Amino acid sequence: MSALLFDTSVYIPILRDENFAREFRPRYLRGLPLTYCSSVVVEELLAGVRTLRHRRQAAALYEPFERVRRIITPSHRIWKETGTVVATIADQAPRLRDSSRVDS
Repeated sequence: MSALLFDTSVYIPILRDENFAREFRPRYLRGLPLTYCSSVVVEELLAGVRTLRHRRQAAALYEPFERVRRIITPSHRIWKETGTVVATIADQAPRLRDSSRVDS
């Protein structure tokens, strides 16, 4: 099995939806030995917290990855490539096109 990297869009429902968290937990635990966390996810989680409780919940998700040194930080080149990929996807998916445009 390859390494895993979950997007923020997976972690947010874990924090917000107890049913989702409970249903996703077995899948998450199965892949945990191969799972990494991105600095981008950490930033996005922290940017969204509004209370000390939420900050602690977010930290409970990323701190284990920090302890075992499984944090991935994308380089500038990777960020540029990601922008190109997102633009390509948005061009192909009308639902995404309007929400991802800079001039919207």
